[in-house]
Amino acid sequence: MESLHGTTIVAVTSNKKDEPRIIALASDHIATHEEDGDQEIFSKLSVDPKRKFVVGFAGHLDIDVANFYRRMIEENRHGRIPINLAKKLRHEGYFSEFKNVNEKTANAGDGTYDESRRFYAMFVTRFRNRLNTFKVFPTGDVRQEFLPNMNPYSLLGNKISTYAAKGFLDSIFGFRSLEPVVIGIHDAIFGAMGAIRAARDVDKHTKGYDLVVVREDGIFPMGEYLEEELRSAERIALRSIVGYHRSKRKDEISPLVRKLEGI
Repeated sequence: MESLHGTTIVAVTSNKKDEPRIIALASDHIATHEEDGDQEIFSKLSVDPKRKFVVGFAGHLDIDVANFYRRMIEENRHGRIPINLAKKLRHEGYFSEFKNVNEKTANAGDGTYDESRRFYAMFVTRFRNRLNTFKVFPTGDVRQEFLPNMNPYSLLGNKISTYAAKGFLDSIFGFRSLEPVVIGIHDAIFGAMGAIRAARDVDKHTKGYDLVVVREDGIFPMGEYLEEELRSAERIALRSIVGYHRSKRKDEISPLVRKLEGI
């Protein structure tokens, strides 16, 4: 697998009192190449098979990082959890295994470290049916997000993409206001996806979409559904264009094409 760069991950939490709390975790997709040359889409958001956590990585990804990433998921699939995530993330605030893999992949081989080869992680967990979000840094340090007086969003990515995503979220939620910001389920999901679109506009490495919705009662991967709905919408639009060019009758032109053509 070739080394990979460029990731944008956005988490937005809802806080509306008359709705269930959710955390919307959105990301882009990245293309990888296996040894046989076939291209596959490697999702940067992976859900634990037991639906207790979802994790996304950002930064430099190589084979060592990918193997570590998958091992956490696969070992949990078979009931073997050598890494006690709840303990490390929430109680200890330090993830030594994460630091070790970072040091291995960033080691330049001459006693120095290449900082551009570091990577980060975002975890959204529902251990004991309680929602929590954590950032993990290359040093192994863990920071809990969405604590009181913190912004109701969290970002991972390069400076360009996160600046664009932050600008979008600040503009729609008005975080500069002194009034408390109330975010419903609709706002959290649309906000997270809008931030990814904003990042795509400025960063060539940010491609595709992925979305996971986390609730106290479960984790719901929505990426495949979203991609299929987008493809379906594209097919509908293309059929409208075909119909337009088959007939010039005004009553057969769809509202979409009328808008595009200014008719």
